[in-house]
Amino acid sequence: MAHTFLLSFRGRLEGELRDLGADVRVTSPAQMSRPWTVRAARTGLSVAFSEADFDVAICHSAWSRAVFGPVVLRRGHPLVFWQHSASERQHLLDRFARRIPVCHTICNSHYTETVQMRREPGGAT
Repeated sequence: MAHTFLLSFRGRLEGELRDLGADVRVTSPAQMSRPWTVRAARTGLSVAFSEADFDVAICHSAWSRAVFGPVVLRRGHPLVFWQHSASERQHLLDRFARRIPVCHTICNSHYTETVQMRREPGGAT
């Protein structure tokens, strides 16, 4: 199994992944308040999909699910959401991201899964 990481920013994480020998792709930075930057980042993901054969895409935040999820689904790939933490607060971005359907959700604990299932009752886990 080979992993490819798509980041929309440069920095420490990119360097550490590269030092480990990971395949890292970097799109242009995206800000939800600037739709043209989101479009450019989505184009970067489309290019990455064209350059390599991917089986699944995993989004690690509501932000990445909202920004990149539509591209993943449009290209016909399964989309997985990795819920790293549970928060009872719901932000606008969380509600926006939930409009992007996922085939599976990975949760870091039973508590996180319980909160996630309350937020997204029909969501897959």
